[in-house]
Amino acid sequence: MSENYDWRKLPVILKRFRLDDKLRWCSYYASSVSSDWRYDMERLNGEPHPFPWELNLIAMLAIAGKEYDTQVVTKNIFHKFINTIRTAIPFSRGDDFESVVLHFLMAPQLLYQVDVRIFLTRYFYIFTHSEVHLDSIVEKKLDVPYCNLLGLAVMAWALGVNNQSISMELSNLYRNKNVIVADRMRRAISALSLDRETFVVKQIEKINSSKRGYILADNILEQFPFLRRGDAFILPLPYLLKNAVSIGLLHRITSGESVGLRAEIGKKIIEEYVYEIMKYSGCYDFVSREIKYRRNGRDSPDVIAYKNDTCVFMEVKFKKPILKLRTLDPDDEEGLDKMCAQAIAQVYRGIIERKEYIKERTFSDDNVFGLVVLFEEPNLSRSRIFAVLAKEHPEWDDVTIAYIKRHIRVVSLYDIEVICFRHHDVIGVLKQYYAGSEKDLFNLTFYSMDDASMVKNLDIFSFQKMLDYATQGFLEMIQNSQIEKILEQ
Repeated sequence: MSENYDWRKLPVILKRFRLDDKLRWCSYYASSVSSDWRYDMERLNGEPHPFPWELNLIAMLAIAGKEYDTQVVTKNIFHKFINTIRTAIPFSRGDDFESVVLHFLMAPQLLYQVDVRIFLTRYFYIFTHSEVHLDSIVEKKLDVPYCNLLGLAVMAWALGVNNQSISMELSNLYRNKNVIVADRMRRAISALSLDRETFVVKQIEKINSSKRGYILADNILEQFPFLRRGDAFILPLPYLLKNAVSIGLLHRITSGESVGLRAEIGKKIIEEYVYEIMKYSGCYDFVSREIKYRRNGRDSPDVIAYKNDTCVFMEVKFKKPILKLRTLDPDDEEGLDKMCAQAIAQVYRGIIERKEYIKERTFSDDNVFGLVVLFEEPNLSRSRIFAVLAKEHPEWDDVTIAYIKRHIRVVSLYDIEVICFRHHDVIGVLKQYYAGSEKDLFNLTFYSMDDASMVKNLDIFSFQKMLDYATQGFLEMIQNSQIEKILEQ
């Protein structure tokens, strides 16, 4: 890469250059490294490899800073932007290094490394759940049906989200007044777009709430990926479109709502989702939701499964669907550490009380495992979590804590999804880690990232059903190849 600018002056330096140029290069590299919305280091064939968090930061700074000049952004100049961010050291040596690495390097990138089929299928299940009716809340709050938002994302995917001209293609569809689907698309895009002034106001709110400014602040583009400019718009980071119709959308409709709604989502949707993907993976002799045996006012963990002589207990945790961990706020970190420690304790109690509610089989202590399943990626320090656990339970000796470390893991929901959609069983993976070395107990991931490419099928919830739902009103246009005709206009 080229030499870099002074990091402290970058926000001012960016104001010299045309907005369209800055965002065009963001879109170019975002498309190049994200085929089908998955981060791919090999796609640039020798060119510099911008990371998603670097592109996010440049896009945020570019939109936020009003230009005072109209200089052209060349590829070399954009490389200097990237290099400036990459070589900046925004953290002091006094910071907790482990925490900094986990948050700064990992949290902003994990959403770009997931399989889009799994990701959209999960949120399709969440938003179309027949009991909670989040799709109705979406339409009421955003004035657009959820199927139109999902349909927009599916159409962008069909057009080729890694195509650098995706903004132009969608813009042509957006401006076409003669096609019925264009009106539905306009409503969806409008719900996912902001003008520049509003973007700046909302982004500043996030910056002010972050302890690290732009570096770790939530990116408003994750909820509003389109920047509206008159009757046209720009899609600076195409891979964020999937975020906007999934985790970003969930945040928008639950933000400001009562704790009751989030509790309902966790209990009635997320727990049931985990139960169903476990059940329909076909890998277990028995799968059950929480069993009410009411010992000391407690029930069993949320999901139970066993296979042959081994059993697993799962506690599912859903709090807020936002990437709070990016803020590095000590209160947030301590709260999450405590939540995980308490969940581990819940699972352990379920393990030692298992005979109260599992009557059919007997399991030895060595063949019983537990999982705390977090809705988001668990970018947390396991050593810190277990320190909290030991502090809160002084009655547990070193032998007990050592048992818990080997038998109970904190993982993300995506870990469980990949395993289930591959028709592999969680128990087998847990037994592999149990037999591994001490360092394996603190691995940050539950599986190899490459495993997601080995997904065998998504029949559990019918991926085709999701596509049919998403393409209501869009399907006819796709089938009749009208997209190409519109783009030629």
